[in-house]
Amino acid sequence: MRWVRVATAPEPIIQMWRQLLDDAGIPALVRQDSLPGGVLGVSPIPCRLMVPEDHEAEAKEILEPYVEENRSP
Repeated sequence: MRWVRVATAPEPIIQMWRQLLDDAGIPALVRQDSLPGGVLGVSPIPCRLMVPEDHEAEAKEILEPYVEENRSP
């Protein structure tokens, strides 16, 4: 199974988005490229939200309003 990135954001936001996908029945993983170093296990470093390739379009559709809201101007 090939996993693809559908969003990037700080960990607290990514975890909420992961839960949205989980609630929709879409498997999702959170990946972080750097070493953990946040306070109480929460890192401010952006993380990638990954889903199986065959769920990419559906996941992006679910996340679209949230991702747009969290984009920098």
